Amino acid sequence: MHLLRFVFYGVAIALPLSAQSTSASFTPSNIAGAPYSATLIMERTEIRADGTQIALPPEEQTMYRDSAGRTRIESDLRDCGATPCSVTIVDPLAGFRYQIHNRVVERFAIPVSRPPALGPSSDMNGPVGVISYRPIMDGAVRGIGMAGNHFKNESQFLGTQMIEGVSAQGGRVVTILEAGAAGNDDEVAVTNENWVSPELRVLVLRKLLDPRYGNRISRLTHITLTEPDPVLFAPTAGYTIKDMPSSN
Repeated sequence: MHLLRFVFYGVAIALPLSAQSTSASFTPSNIAGAPYSATLIMERTEIRADGTQIALPPEEQTMYRDSAGRTRIESDLRDCGATPCSVTIVDPLAGFRYQIHNRVVERFAIPVSRPPALGPSSDMNGPVGVISYRPIMDGAVRGIGMAGNHFKNESQFLGTQMIEGVSAQGGRVVTILEAGAAGNDDEVAVTNENWVSPELRVLVLRKLLDPRYGNRISRLTHITLTEPDPVLFAPTAGYTIKDMPSSN
């Protein structure tokens, strides 16, 4: 059996799939032959000390990948009108990464490479389910990292479902903190649920639910599998280009 091993916040889960090994992420990787565009919606609620739940304004990003493996991410869409506040373009074929902000393009040299095409990989033996136990680690899940061994993880493979028109495989990890493990009076269950598209090799839905501090739900919407416009993967004509020093 071909297996795809995803790492959901430190918990490695092997899913039955003919594909390459990867880590689950919303950010499009440089993979050839899997073009798409989508909007990432990130919603967050906070629980205040008095128990009041506050829904924060959602954040958005628009993502593109073409058949050649070039990627584009447009960020901070709420505050800059029709023009994104920040754009990141990665073009491994040309050997450049572009950071675009306020009509200025910062150009960074990267190694020239041809992104790999999707295809079957060698077998990765292992059962479906938890391969290693670690606590969920995330900026929103405060305290778990200090809980020592006073927690346990429960994992579940959730199967396959269609999300925004693409097939996705799901996994859920619940970290249960014992009472007093991290300043909590009662037992606390923190849930991390992830749905991954094998076709696109990206996350399409994540639910991080913490009854102490609030929830984070991120999802891809308006997923389109057609080829994006090639002009999206080059700096806009007329913008100022600044070559930046290499970090090496």
